[in-house]
Amino acid sequence: MMEMAKKIWTDDRILQEDLERVAASDLIDWEQLRGKRVLVTGATGLIGSLLARSLVCASVERSLNIRVAALVRSPEKGKAMLGAFLEDGLELVAGDILSPLAVEGPVDYILHGASVTASKDFVDHPSETILTALKGTEHVLELAREKQVKSMVYLSSMEVYGVVDPERYVELPRKLWKFAGAEADPDPGNPVETMTGKTGGPFASERTADAVTESDCGMLAGSDTLPDEKEKKNIAKAAYTAAIVREADYGRIDPLQVRSSYSEGKRMAEGLCAAYAHEYAVPVKMARLAQTFGAGIPQTENRVFAQFARSIMSGSDIVLHTDGGKAHCYCYTTDAVLGLLTVLLRGENGEAYNVSNEDTYSSIRGMAQMLIERYPQSGSHLVFDIPADANKYGYAPTSRMVICSEKLNRLGWQAQIGLPEMFERLMGSMK
Repeated sequence: MMEMAKKIWTDDRILQEDLERVAASDLIDWEQLRGKRVLVTGATGLIGSLLARSLVCASVERSLNIRVAALVRSPEKGKAMLGAFLEDGLELVAGDILSPLAVEGPVDYILHGASVTASKDFVDHPSETILTALKGTEHVLELAREKQVKSMVYLSSMEVYGVVDPERYVELPRKLWKFAGAEADPDPGNPVETMTGKTGGPFASERTADAVTESDCGMLAGSDTLPDEKEKKNIAKAAYTAAIVREADYGRIDPLQVRSSYSEGKRMAEGLCAAYAHEYAVPVKMARLAQTFGAGIPQTENRVFAQFARSIMSGSDIVLHTDGGKAHCYCYTTDAVLGLLTVLLRGENGEAYNVSNEDTYSSIRGMAQMLIERYPQSGSHLVFDIPADANKYGYAPTSRMVICSEKLNRLGWQAQIGLPEMFERLMGSMK
């Protein structure tokens, strides 16, 4: 490993460590990026900004002369966030992806992360959410076609999978039970170590005969009678079942639900990327990110992970506005950046790749319980306050999905940061 010069990019110690981790990674063939110009859209967003910063950091520390063009709608915001990197190969390019893009000079690679990301906007501004995904991606693809880029990655989302039919739920390997969110082991005397099915392996594709689904046991909320012991066991067991979702495993999205503007928009944008790859040979790949968080989140971030972290840090209760049963996987920001760069440089054109840490599989309720148990000094408790009109807040439909990253793993990538460490680093950065 080459000796790398150290430069302090930020006074956020955790973020500094994260930048250095990406720059030091031998997973990436950095030589492919030597002397190249990389366009990053959405460069003031969480992932886009970390991509831009990481590329500049790696360029300086490895003497690669990478030029990073950060596409921003507001140069003032871009300068405030990325100003420390402007003297080392980063340039701000003013533009809005809702209009055709005019970027002077060559563009060798594109990482397209511009998107509407706030759940409430999906409901309050559904038209803008869809058009940002579809028209915005069209303009970026046209630029990729014009510039004849070597590779492009569209940052998609696990939400393209929609709601998977509970009939496809299987019992999870025991290693994934830790944040499932049930109050008790459904069967302590007979733990489920692996799933069974025709494909074998840790993630079998078929539902086990005795797996319990939502439709089998229902939810306790609103029940007129208390469950008996058998029902309690079934409800607990249901928390340890989920759909194992690979890249070809699509569920249902209702296009008439306003909240679907985001997930349908992402699906349509992926379809457009595939069309450009087929019709115009644009070398574009899709990366379906699990919910990603880590150091450097904006102070205005209001997604559930940020709310939970602030509650623990302030010693206030964690308040859930749903039953907390939704369960899926997460990914730490540096793992996501390394996954995106792996897809950029090693992925197959027209293909989609999940970027997810399967070991972080957790229900919302289980995540809250984990934090309360790990930080008892906070004095925080779990409180439910479920509004009658919860739909207007843009909460995603309840489902349980393990987003499987086997396809990306085969390219050499492996997630490194687990859920407890993700929160530890997040809160360390937020101090």
